[in-house]
Amino acid sequence: MEMSPISHDLGWRAGYTVTYYRINEEKYDMTGLRQVIYLYPLANMKKVYDLKKDSIDSYNPETTTIYELPCPKTGDRTFAYRMTDNSRSPSLSTYSIIFTKKDVYEELTMGGTTTDFETLKALAQTAADKIR
Repeated sequence: MEMSPISHDLGWRAGYTVTYYRINEEKYDMTGLRQVIYLYPLANMKKVYDLKKDSIDSYNPETTTIYELPCPKTGDRTFAYRMTDNSRSPSLSTYSIIFTKKDVYEELTMGGTTTDFETLKALAQTAADKIR
């Protein structure tokens, strides 16, 4: 896996990304779920979280709208949001939750024709509960 220089500077040790799709051709439904899991030294977890949060905040407001969403604390730090790409017609929205717990950074993103933020919150909590 190729990582950015800043990830290496922060001590990235391991990780993976996986994407799942649910497709129902009869209903023209395709929904995807992407999960990112990275391991960093515990001492750098706040920096990792802050950098990701800053990158979310830096999207161009003319083409992208970010709405912070209420979400129970998952792990040590949590941020949930809906991102709408206004440059597409029709506009495309995705829901994401980022969190850190111990030395793990996780990001879950759901997008497509049938998104469900409640399901995404439940998945994030399940993922956090598996971190020991």
